[in-house]
Amino acid sequence: MIPSAIDSRSMNADESVSPETRIAELSKENASLREAVKARDVFLAIAAHELRNPMTPMMGRVSMLKRALDRQELSSEQTLRALDKIEALMAAFLKRATTLLDVSRINSDHLFVDCVALDLRKELSAIIGTMQPMADYAGSRLMVDMPPTKLIVKAERMALEQIFENLISNAIKYGNGKPVSIRVRLSPCAEKAVIRVSDQGEGISTDSQFRIFERFERAVRPGRDISGFGVGLWVTKQLCDAMGGSIEVHSVPGVGSTFDIMLPVHPDQETV
Repeated sequence: MIPSAIDSRSMNADESVSPETRIAELSKENASLREAVKARDVFLAIAAHELRNPMTPMMGRVSMLKRALDRQELSSEQTLRALDKIEALMAAFLKRATTLLDVSRINSDHLFVDCVALDLRKELSAIIGTMQPMADYAGSRLMVDMPPTKLIVKAERMALEQIFENLISNAIKYGNGKPVSIRVRLSPCAEKAVIRVSDQGEGISTDSQFRIFERFERAVRPGRDISGFGVGLWVTKQLCDAMGGSIEVHSVPGVGSTFDIMLPVHPDQETV
């Protein structure tokens, strides 16, 4: 069989690569694969820990409720309160599972957002309403400053929920019970909506600010026990990018942190 011209060119191209160069290329590929396997193992270890943690109190509350019902010790009101607590634990568990799915979706390049025209004021108001109980429990006051008229952005509702639930919950979690500010403005060029979420917590070091949007990274002071996958801000950045937006962090240690989200304004905004 006579080799084709294409086969000959391929053979010549392969022969032009020296053994040393090929060995170096393979070593680089192997190192990359080892890092990928290591990242996978780290994530699986974190995931197993974080998904197992909420199961213990959930099962404990179910067992306590069953015993109390068997002994007829609870009134209808007390039973409902107990079920509410179990429901809250289940919601937290589902949120963790959703985070895992997001990471898997992004890693497999299957991230797709269906952007439509959304009233940012309306969407943010609903999200802030869901975060109010967490803020009340932490003793943090949510200070909201939004424009008086509609601000139409091009975004996906679910992505907005994930982004701002993550940022606001972080601000509450790390804010030491102090007020959390959520401020919305139109950019000077009128092409972007700027949403600023600020806390008055311990802040983020300069070094950490450079890596905070990477996977498995959390800017937590050593010795502080705060659970989480360390992927929340990474997922947030990926969602912002997918919607044609961006995210920035500004922080002064000991003073607090500010996250700025920029989202594209929808053409419908011109008719408002």
